Amino acid sequence: MAGFDEDLDLIYKKLCEDLDTEEIRELERLRMKLLELYKRQLVKSNHSVMELIVAKQFLIRGWSVDLEYKLSEVLLCDVYCRNGDRRIIVEVETGFVPPENAIDPMAYRLVRITSKAARYSPFADEFYFATPAYHILQIPQLFLVPPSDRGEYSDELKGLKLLCDRYYKSPPISIEELRNARVDGVILLNVDDVDAYFMTLYDYYSLFLRSLVKLGMIIMPYLIFTEREN
Repeated sequence: MAGFDEDLDLIYKKLCEDLDTEEIRELERLRMKLLELYKRQLVKSNHSVMELIVAKQFLIRGWSVDLEYKLSEVLLCDVYCRNGDRRIIVEVETGFVPPENAIDPMAYRLVRITSKAARYSPFADEFYFATPAYHILQIPQLFLVPPSDRGEYSDELKGLKLLCDRYYKSPPISIEELRNARVDGVILLNVDDVDAYFMTLYDYYSLFLRSLVKLGMIIMPYLIFTEREN
């Protein structure tokens, strides 16, 4: 089985096939950073491969890109992109669920997505999740509503707050953070072909999550709040 450096080299070579000299230089810089972080046991193979795929998509669009970028003393984002005064943050989600959440994987994934949106989106003009096409992100329906219009969704916000409090207590995620959290879109990744497809949040929800809602296969945070009240 290939090791981290072999996996990264293979993806890197595929990604470079249609890049110009400057783009290759930038991608090489990012590859070397990931290799150094791996030596310190700070990154993993599948996640790093996806970060490189995302990085290329922004490099070819004229953005400068950094990986594992420090936003604050406690926050490190996966992909940080700059273009003039514009900032985009992309968080890569592989769909991993730790063994301790074997009996509550959907709740864990929903809270993970919610908390990341709450923590990271204030640092960017646009905030995206990137995920492989074989994984469906558990994005709360509330995020389809602009933050300025969420006042009437108090039960949904309180339900999300209660759910987040089960997993994050130091520090907890506030109602205000949840009210202002944004997800501007989703980047679907085809790792096998080192390709990516950008979708708006509305299109992603319509294509994947709406069917899960109809089947009752998604957690509805407002029901959590209602049950708690009863």
